[in-house]
Amino acid sequence: MYELLAGAAIGQPITAPAEIIGLQVAKTDKGRRAAVGVITGARELLVGTEEQPGLLQMAARMIRSGDFYGNPKSQTCTEKYCPVFHGCRWRR
Repeated sequence: MYELLAGAAIGQPITAPAEIIGLQVAKTDKGRRAAVGVITGARELLVGTEEQPGLLQMAARMIRSGDFYGNPKSQTCTEKYCPVFHGCRWRR
C-alpha cells in the first residue's frame, strides 16, 4: 500500500522490489518474532493486471457481493469482533 501512495506522491510508479518487514508480538520472548522478505511486483499483487485481479479488486468484489469467508485462525475470530461468532460454520 505504501508503494502505491509513494508512487502517487512522486508521480511515477515504484518498480524496485519492496522490502517487507513482519513482526509478531507475544507475551513471551519465544513468541516474539521478526522477519524480512523481498517482494517483487507488490503493486501488481494489490492492484492486479489485465490478466488477473489484485487483492484490492478481490476485496471489493467480496464487499459488493456480501461473500465473506471465515478465518478461525484470525485474532479477530472472537465474540467481541464477529456478530455471527456462535453460528459461524467456519469454526467447526
